[in-house]
Amino acid sequence: MMDYRLICTNHSHMHGNFILFQLPGRSEGSAQIRSLAWRTRAAAPGTRVTFCWQRATSFVWGEQTELNGRHRFTICEDVPADMDRDNAIDLRSDEFGAPKFGPARAGQPSDSLTIRQMNARFDHPVQHGIALGGNALMAAPFHANVSTAFVISLHRYRIHFGDYEAGEALNSAHLDHCHSIEFSAARPSLSVVLGPDNIIRTREETRWP
Repeated sequence: MMDYRLICTNHSHMHGNFILFQLPGRSEGSAQIRSLAWRTRAAAPGTRVTFCWQRATSFVWGEQTELNGRHRFTICEDVPADMDRDNAIDLRSDEFGAPKFGPARAGQPSDSLTIRQMNARFDHPVQHGIALGGNALMAAPFHANVSTAFVISLHRYRIHFGDYEAGEALNSAHLDHCHSIEFSAARPSLSVVLGPDNIIRTREETRWP
């Protein structure tokens, strides 16, 4: 599985986090899907941080937890997924009423990963979603007898600078200055700079060492 690397340099006067995320593509059930702060790294002015990850995908379900007044998605179960082969799964309750994934299976060929929510009721709110490289990328609330198709990209991402931490749902109103980046087999390593004007820009890519 290919590794990607992103080097982020803070040339602004702001303290905060570089935040990687994706916006959900339009699909069945996409209105309920929330973008999560997928990976974050704190960066003080004049410093540089590096993200590295593999493009392994998985189905996840979990809970929204609160810590210090902040709400985050916490993964409770993770099942490997594959965009071309094991791209569909059922989320149901077990004999004790707990959420539980069935085995992953081949669904319709598409650019999405689909979770079918079976006829179940839980005594606490359940979220389901997709993880990439072991970190939750997108999530949606559980609704019985509904299918959700998560359209994701393995090579296109967005980056923002702010105070979000990994797993937090992003507020689209706070993402006016996010920057788009795109990786490829020929460009597995990219660099961005947060300038003195507080705008993120791509700079000439750094060679993979």
